[in-house]
Amino acid sequence: MSEQVIHRFCLMYLVNLDLTFNLYTALKMKFYLGGLVVLFDIAKRSWRILLISVGVIVLVACGGNNNAKQDAEAAVNDAKQENTEKDTKNNASSDDADLLQRKGVFESPALGTIIDAFQNLEFTMDTEIVNDDGEVTEEINQKVVYEYLGEEELDGETVDHIKILLSGTGDTDAEYWINQDRKAVKLIRNGKEEEDPTAFNPMYISILLEPFRDFEHNLASHVSKGNYKVTDHSTGEVEMLGETYESLRVEAENDDSNIAEQYTKAEVYYYDKFQIIHSMEMLTNSVSDKKVEMQVIEHR
Repeated sequence: MSEQVIHRFCLMYLVNLDLTFNLYTALKMKFYLGGLVVLFDIAKRSWRILLISVGVIVLVACGGNNNAKQDAEAAVNDAKQENTEKDTKNNASSDDADLLQRKGVFESPALGTIIDAFQNLEFTMDTEIVNDDGEVTEEINQKVVYEYLGEEELDGETVDHIKILLSGTGDTDAEYWINQDRKAVKLIRNGKEEEDPTAFNPMYISILLEPFRDFEHNLASHVSKGNYKVTDHSTGEVEMLGETYESLRVEAENDDSNIAEQYTKAEVYYYDKFQIIHSMEMLTNSVSDKKVEMQVIEHR
């Protein structure tokens, strides 16, 4: 067989070879083309060897293409399955979040909302800290009294004057003057005016807001973010100040997220436009079991 015939045969082989040019196939083709140079020299001696060798290369190339296609299809299927799992989890989180939302209710009221709504509030919060053996290691008993004292003029602007008393872990009181932006502009704590009127907000204002915010902060928000999944829920009733109010009991647990909280069990009842915690049990490093009892509620 002449060298011209051999060259023409190799060219026709390359043109007619049906390849799918992905990265995997391209790398293999470099190897195959190098092999053809060797085959060219061999073919000078025997055209039968050439035909046999070309047949082997075609079979390997087709097998390589099939393997590459199978790998690609497997990757696509894995991606589809992962997306389906994510969609399922997102849908479950959305359904759980809808369960915990109530139209027209303040989920996390600010101080200004409390000032606008209430003349007087009085409640107790009793919390037990429980270790892994089920033993109560600490008890925190607090009583909170809130009173709205009216509007006043301070430095040329109208402000709301309120008073908060805390007892149980040491009696202390604070009088705040809150401007129209709902910022503290004056604070007298235990009879002494503080230079920074916001310095003790966590001690007084945050505690005042706890019964109205705890359900959202320690349970509902975790569910809406996908950190918690609801494992049980039911409706019921709570007796408070001689009246009966609709309640929601919810149990939720950590859904393989990296937050510290492992689970939360809570009962919340609906008073006017507020959701108020009746009880809440939560596990972080230890179990905290809180119960809230409203003793006085007076509207403005």
